[in-house]
Amino acid sequence: MLSVTNVYYPRTQTYEQTVTLDLTQYGLPNQIFRTAWKLTPDKPYTAMMTTKKPLAEQFSDAFPGIPMDEWESLVYTIDDAHDIVSMEEAWMAFLDIYYEYDLADL
Repeated sequence: MLSVTNVYYPRTQTYEQTVTLDLTQYGLPNQIFRTAWKLTPDKPYTAMMTTKKPLAEQFSDAFPGIPMDEWESLVYTIDDAHDIVSMEEAWMAFLDIYYEYDLADL
């Protein structure tokens, strides 16, 4: 299962994205990845990341040995996911990586 939650807090001008992968049926533990951003007050329409690592790096830390461009591509797919079809595409993109790199064997 793939879950993507986006939350914006207008009071603090912060944005959080949480990506959850339920991988128990694939023999792996569930994974939760989080990024957060805060609007930059002195520059309009700009923000700075408040989490230590971008999403692709978090994936890389959780599943070492996979080329970073695979994770960056997955993150782009997740960021574009906004309906049932694009969420399916994001899930299939993860499964492509899972099977191509034998993540069950990590």
